[in-house]
Amino acid sequence: KIWRTIYWSLVALAWLILPYSKAFSTSGHFTIFQKIRHALIINSIFYCIYTGLFVILLVYMRFSQDNTIINFYSIKSVLAALSNTAGIFLLILVMGYGLVGIPKHMWNLSYYEYQYKKSLFKIASVADTIFVYRQKLSSDVKVENRA
Repeated sequence: KIWRTIYWSLVALAWLILPYSKAFSTSGHFTIFQKIRHALIINSIFYCIYTGLFVILLVYMRFSQDNTIINFYSIKSVLAALSNTAGIFLLILVMGYGLVGIPKHMWNLSYYEYQYKKSLFKIASVADTIFVYRQKLSSDVKVENRA
């Protein structure tokens, strides 16, 4: 009994709570209502695509060679198959990036000349930013002294 509770709570977390919270937190909007609206729109697009795939699979099951009867258990198995397929696809994408991106980053960290040039570039961009803000601050201070 407890494994069903754990399983369904993880399903709810993975398919409902986490996608909405991710879209909410990565939204570029400033108000809470705009962030909620953005999260709902982004996730509704995803769920519409997922529902379309589900309907396509049900139609395929109905008109396949073995004339599969569509009942609660067949729908449940299709949903489980779609869920596993989406999870495996996401895993492949994330692992593909991790298997390439992390070793590449570690490889670049081993080159001292690359790190030196990267640090010089960061220093130059930070120095430019500081210069711009100092100019802005000095012009703001001059304007306030005149008034």
